[in-house]
Amino acid sequence: MERVLPNSNILDKALVKARYRFVNKLIPEHSRIVDLGSGFGIGYSELRVDRIWLISIDIDSICLKYIKESLDKSNIDLICSSICLLPIRDKSIHISLAMDVIEHIKCINEFLQEIKRICKGYAIISTPNAKFVRRNPSHIKEYTLRELIKLFKKWKFKIISIYGQVVVNKLFKISQLLRTIFHRSATIIDFDDFSWNEDLLIKIHFPKPYRYSVLNDFAHLIFILKV
Repeated sequence: MERVLPNSNILDKALVKARYRFVNKLIPEHSRIVDLGSGFGIGYSELRVDRIWLISIDIDSICLKYIKESLDKSNIDLICSSICLLPIRDKSIHISLAMDVIEHIKCINEFLQEIKRICKGYAIISTPNAKFVRRNPSHIKEYTLRELIKLFKKWKFKIISIYGQVVVNKLFKISQLLRTIFHRSATIIDFDDFSWNEDLLIKIHFPKPYRYSVLNDFAHLIFILKV
């Protein structure tokens, strides 16, 4: 699985942090939250971790060690486990997060079944839009908006709302094609070569209600689901 690392470029980290800042606005105080496939916890700086109980689950112990050393909060539990068989009691979680996880897993049915089992509130799931993502060898399955709606309905999640991140237009599609041809990175600009304000990048890429038009779509999709 590819990770956004602590030393990744500022845009990659800002995209992750924008999603967690968005999530933070939805979480009531004293909620019990599980972050499935937490990685290095790059977005945790945007969460009110002192006002919630957070369980971070990842199969990579190195990621969990980094979270422990960088946050050192008593109200964060770290669990090294597969996200398709969770060591969590039934209906003990208020909100389940799966931020850019489902495109990496083979056991999608078991994963969604586990969310239904442990969660008594909501699930927030984000993933790249398959219409616009480049071929990524670390992705098992990339999903379109239609495929996600079908999948969640199959598992009887109630879709509360859909948000998008990174507006895509014809100019983006052309630049994406050129980057593919010339093997450029995922961004047109090398963000490590400039001094950027991270908070400004987070605000620019803050998720927006999903609206589709002939000219515009979103490169990233975020679903809020009632379990």
